[in-house]
Amino acid sequence: MYVIVTVQVFTAGYTNKLIGCSVTPDEVILVRIYGHRTDLLIDRDQERNSMIVLHAVGCAAPLFCRFENGIAYGYLPGVVLDVDLARKPLVRR
Repeated sequence: MYVIVTVQVFTAGYTNKLIGCSVTPDEVILVRIYGHRTDLLIDRDQERNSMIVLHAVGCAAPLFCRFENGIAYGYLPGVVLDVDLARKPLVRR
């Protein structure tokens, strides 16, 4: 049996490379490859810890693995949080 994996490279980032891999539209794994020396600006250990905590409380997709220059994590569909959305009582809570 063969499985077809769809791969999409996202190009909107400035430093990281982001690749989406999916078997179905509902099952997406994102692979982020860190940009050269971005660890000088971003604490990658803290970033990973934040992702783990946010996932544990239902606010983020799971972190599947990390490797020397990147991570692989799940995808949750949603909308971009803006000021108007953040002011709504259910979202603010």
